Amino acid sequence: IRINPDNEWTAIVCQALASIYFEIKNNNEIAVSLLETAIALNPNCEEAYIGLGDIYAHLDKIDDAMKYYYEGLNINPDNPRIYGKCGIAFWEHDYVEEAIVAYNKAIEIDSQYDIAYNNLGVIYLDGIGNVKEALRLFNKAISINPNYALANFNAARACEAHMLINEAIEYYQNALKIYSEILSKSPNNHRAQFLRGLCYEKLNKYTEAIKDYKTCLVNNPDNVEAKTNLDNLLMKNLNSKDLITFLKQKLNSSPNDANLNYQIGYELHKTKQPKEALYYYKRSIELGNNDVNAYLNLSKALYESGNLKESLELAKRAQNKFPNDKNLKAHFDELYNVDLNQQIDKAAKLFEQQNYNEALNAYNSIQVKNEAVMLGIAGCKFYLNDYNSSIDYYKKALDINPQNSDTAYYIGLGYYNIK
Repeated sequence: IRINPDNEWTAIVCQALASIYFEIKNNNEIAVSLLETAIALNPNCEEAYIGLGDIYAHLDKIDDAMKYYYEGLNINPDNPRIYGKCGIAFWEHDYVEEAIVAYNKAIEIDSQYDIAYNNLGVIYLDGIGNVKEALRLFNKAISINPNYALANFNAARACEAHMLINEAIEYYQNALKIYSEILSKSPNNHRAQFLRGLCYEKLNKYTEAIKDYKTCLVNNPDNVEAKTNLDNLLMKNLNSKDLITFLKQKLNSSPNDANLNYQIGYELHKTKQPKEALYYYKRSIELGNNDVNAYLNLSKALYESGNLKESLELAKRAQNKFPNDKNLKAHFDELYNVDLNQQIDKAAKLFEQQNYNEALNAYNSIQVKNEAVMLGIAGCKFYLNDYNSSIDYYKKALDINPQNSDTAYYIGLGYYNIK
């Protein structure tokens, strides 16, 4: 550039240098400047227009991207690669029909354009749901280029969707072999590392998948999908104790992650540590976890920790929040019955100790007046010699259960005592 600033060949140098700044150094500003210089030196430099389109597509500026791609097409209307670029930009911004038109145009110009077949297959698989057509397109790409790893991988996905499990395994194995060959020549290719990890995972080779995901993240720490897949695999293959330790380590860097707090609470709860789970369940809800299971499991943990009253109150509030959840209703009903039975047992114990006045107060404080409560009140009044009132409560108990002969007997005994 310094030697020949105005030379046509310098435009090619600028374009190549821009690729380095964009793809490797992630410096879009310098890349754009270099490509604009290339166009100024050579207005017919279609690769520069494609490069600018790629940068603006990467920046989610679809209108600008398409403007430069079309400029490239004005220079060379028969360049299938530009139509392919348009297809990518359209697809990534949910313009499905436009993407299909662009890829079909690319294929019309170049019937051997394997990338266009593959990408069009992705649209039919993930965008339209036409698995049969997607598989046909992937196989077409593979027939043109048998070493096209991504097409093999996508064909495997299509077979999975079509429940062709044996064929899917074969495609994953093909893709795995190709990615391994790529990595033998380019060991720092993080994209190939990630996709090979996916193949290993699909083939249930979790140790190898974990290794590839880790290597991918060394070369590309910003790969969110690799992080997520790695975490899921590690969690799947850890015992409960190690999993809790792993999740707590993750929480150190994301203390306000509601889902992560819930997950730790759930694992502690699952390993019979309900008291330890309480903090994480509560924290998860404080951070905005609005899932019914967060409330349900917190209530269960409170009950298992000996906090029946707090558990019941929470379950009642949760029922108001999620009135149609059957599991929550069943849990609330169970707690309600446990609480009721505990109150009745407490009153009955006082009765057995002949503390009839205290027992009577205990029975009267119980809101639900079922047969057991009515009998308890009647019994207390009987032994406190309040026979008339005792008879009234025994009759109420008999109305609830007309087949209870003991109740009928005590009504008779009450009448006997008042002559």
